Amino acid sequence: MDSTLDYYRRNAASFTEHTLFADMSEHYARFERYLPKEGTPRILDLGCGSGRDSLHFLRKGCLVDALDGCEELCAAARELTGLPVRCALFGELSAVEEYDGVWASASLLHVPAEELPAVLARVRDSLKRNGVFYLSFKSGSGERDADGRHFTDLDEAGLEALLGAVPGLFIEEVWTSRDVRPGRENERWLNAVLRRPKLLPVVCALIRDGGRLYATQRGYGEWKDWWEFPGGKVEPGETPEEALVREIREELGARIEVEEFLHEVQMDYPRFRLSLRAYLCRVAEGELTLREHEAARWLSPEEYFAPAWLPADRELVEKFIERNKGK
Repeated sequence: MDSTLDYYRRNAASFTEHTLFADMSEHYARFERYLPKEGTPRILDLGCGSGRDSLHFLRKGCLVDALDGCEELCAAARELTGLPVRCALFGELSAVEEYDGVWASASLLHVPAEELPAVLARVRDSLKRNGVFYLSFKSGSGERDADGRHFTDLDEAGLEALLGAVPGLFIEEVWTSRDVRPGRENERWLNAVLRRPKLLPVVCALIRDGGRLYATQRGYGEWKDWWEFPGGKVEPGETPEEALVREIREELGARIEVEEFLHEVQMDYPRFRLSLRAYLCRVAEGELTLREHEAARWLSPEEYFAPAWLPADRELVEKFIERNKGK
């Protein structure tokens, strides 16, 4: 990266002149449609260069942080935007769940391929859950040096391979485009909007009767016919315990008492991270009556592993057995 930074230090003025008025409207529009519709999005312009894109997001009403590794470009961006642009390398990014969006236009392409997974992991961690990340690379494959700068080129296959090394990001949209600078229309770019999966908080009840546990069989969706502990999503404004009492009342028609927390399981799915909190419960009033599930059964200790459990629920069975050892 040293030679690349030296290039931009020497050529900051000409680089600013040739990129400041580039028409990025198509790419802005694709990125912005994924930003939150409520509130004021907070954006990180990562590798902000002249500050062109930071200024655009400021004018759109966003809160903007800007970062670049070249002090001369940071000075130009400060002058253009009035922002306190930070001079730092991508590997120094340390924000955690701060941004609704990260914009990295033609900046990460200078990172050596072997360092890209670590940099993308830092970007991922800087995003809020459900946050989005625009990035662009010159279309191609492999690494090269040109005009005193290092380039890592990517095509769709290369992007997918890169994301395979960085769990916790998925592709919302990918497209190729022509260079928007005059005289460079034959150059092709790979663009993508990535997203950090949202966190889905759910709860479940291990309803006990003596040594028995109550299990239900799912009757819908991809996991139809698999077994699970009853429960559901935590709605905004609810505590996990309140959500669990409501869900069991809706699903099984009985009122439960939530006795104690057992365990939390987190599992990654392509578009969300499941956070499942499990509680030990008992029936306080009424009878358990199926309203949504395909079937249900009480399991004696000898039958705990008899059903085809969903992976997260099987882990809960193991935790329950571990908890009860010696009791």
